[in-house]
Amino acid sequence: MLTQSKPVSSSSSSHLPISDGNTFAGQLQQAQSVIGKAQTRYSDSDTCFWALGLAWEAVRLAWYEVVEGHNGGKLRNVENALNDYKRVVEAKRK
Repeated sequence: MLTQSKPVSSSSSSHLPISDGNTFAGQLQQAQSVIGKAQTRYSDSDTCFWALGLAWEAVRLAWYEVVEGHNGGKLRNVENALNDYKRVVEAKRK
C-alpha cells in the first residue's frame, strides 16, 4: 500500500535517494497490481473500468519518474486513458 507523504516543493528538482526510490518504486508497482486486479472486476462498459485504467496509467507515469527520472513517453498513455474515460462517461450521460 502506498504511504502518504508531504508534497515535494515544485521548485525541487532532486529525486529520492536510490534506496528510498527503489522502495517507493516497489510500492508503485504494488499499487499498479492492486489497480489492475480491481479493474478486472468491472466490464469495459463500466466507467469504473476506465477510471481504474486511468489510475493505472498515472501510477505507471509516476513509476517512470521515480525510477528513470523521466516519464519515458508515458504521459501520452495517461492522456489517452483520460480521453477514454471521458468518452465512456459522456456516452453514459446520453
